[in-house]
Amino acid sequence: MNDQLSFLESSEFPKNEFIEVDSSLYDGVRFLVKDTTFIVFVRKNSAIGIERFHKAINLAWPKWLSFFPIKSQPITILETDWGLGGGSLGPFILAIHLKDDYDEASAKYLESILDWPAQSTGSAYINKYYADFEDPLQAYVTDKIVHELGHIFFLHGITDLKNEDDVWFALGMGLVYDRLIWDEVSNIPSPTLKAYNHIWKTKFANNPEIDQCLINPNTDNDEKFGLVRLQIYSHARAHAYLSSLRIRIGKSKFDNYVKTYLSRPLGSPIEYDDFLTNFSNDDLKIVRHAESEFSVR
Repeated sequence: MNDQLSFLESSEFPKNEFIEVDSSLYDGVRFLVKDTTFIVFVRKNSAIGIERFHKAINLAWPKWLSFFPIKSQPITILETDWGLGGGSLGPFILAIHLKDDYDEASAKYLESILDWPAQSTGSAYINKYYADFEDPLQAYVTDKIVHELGHIFFLHGITDLKNEDDVWFALGMGLVYDRLIWDEVSNIPSPTLKAYNHIWKTKFANNPEIDQCLINPNTDNDEKFGLVRLQIYSHARAHAYLSSLRIRIGKSKFDNYVKTYLSRPLGSPIEYDDFLTNFSNDDLKIVRHAESEFSVR
């Protein structure tokens, strides 16, 4: 085992309002990456294993800090048997999912958001859709780690989502930068984001009965057409808009606006309109034009 890893004693396992980890089911390790402490809990029967998490974090975190050189609190990452993907469990706490067995309901949900036909296990999905990578499981873990670390900056950590109306902005901003990082570490597109983009563009983007707005959309017809807005619009559509805006404003200028925004007190609300208060009048004109083009409001 890598000598940079320090195994946690059972007494060090967390029991708080966000997570409770059973030391009989998990191995816990602690290590440093660029002066940031990471605490990772991996299931004892995990197909992933500690070393894959360690490799992915060492690859991804320095690249995040190259965009936003902040001093972070310790970051906890928990492997779960909840599906595919990941998410934020609380401030500076992330989950990476890998479900052992897929029942019909779980498979149907995954097909609704990714258009991936049913497989029997999470590993089967990974082996099929990450097959172009030398190590499909490592590619999946790295893809998820790169993405979920964005939540530290734009969801629950450096900033904090207080208003669900701004979740598209929080997720979209993370995607702007995590996909830039992914492009640095891989010459193969992320299968997950590729699937989100495909299903958004082919199934929903041109449907006149679906409200295309990112801000306060009318969701009355979402269920009728099978739209899971949080997954598809707050990822694919939000990423398309915000990454386009970054190019129109100018990459360096946009990144500096973000750095200024992230320099506020720890845990400040993440709010789209508040972010725009940093923009010059000329850049706000660019924003309004892009908002109109992308039907943001």
